Amino acid sequence: MRTKSYSQGGNHGYFDQDLSASNSMWRSFPALAVLQQPSLVHRFSDHFYVWDPTNGPYTLTTVEGGGGDSTEVISDAAGGVLLITNDAADDDGSQFQTAEMFLMATGKPLWAEFRIKASAVNLLDFFVGLAITDTAILDTNPADMLGWICHTTDVKLDTITRASSTGAAVDSGAVASVDTWMLLGFHYNGAGTITYWKDNVPVASCATNLSATELAITVAQLNGDATANTFSICSIDVAQLL
Repeated sequence: MRTKSYSQGGNHGYFDQDLSASNSMWRSFPALAVLQQPSLVHRFSDHFYVWDPTNGPYTLTTVEGGGGDSTEVISDAAGGVLLITNDAADDDGSQFQTAEMFLMATGKPLWAEFRIKASAVNLLDFFVGLAITDTAILDTNPADMLGWICHTTDVKLDTITRASSTGAAVDSGAVASVDTWMLLGFHYNGAGTITYWKDNVPVASCATNLSATELAITVAQLNGDATANTFSICSIDVAQLL
């Protein structure tokens, strides 16, 4: 391993040339300070070793578009993977949310990252990010939300930043990968700007329509046709300075 120190955004940390991405959203995260004093942040991390929506941190909503329900199981895969398989019906799918526990406040930077894979991005709508509690995320965009959204109309990855029902999806310029792991993230700088990252590359930013209410970690996906599509999620990591 080749580990070097660096300073970014006033934070000092370490970067390994063999193990770390050359450019990462997390390089601005104050890892050393948090290691020394964990109470500096509140952090949610799920690498999907266990799935128990009845007793776990999520509220699961099944969206029924046909005769059967979506199924969610921990897959036999390295690293922990939640595999969601939809019923073969248009608009069949599911979503899950935590409690509303993250607020885009001044001076409180936030980092959020989702590792996901969709079997057919041209046949599946999905959203990953933060949103107010809502049982139909993809049917009618909630009044307050921010994150990544993809629709079956194309394979483009859009970003969406909404506050009080104002704000629409914007083409990020990035393209969704078919049946391939994608690392989708965003960083709030604590001063009114969100930067969106795909696979450790910044691709878009937004400084308007930033929600002023608490938001929940949210994952939602729906069939775009009558096919039993699958959606996999390997990890969710969200951290914010207190």
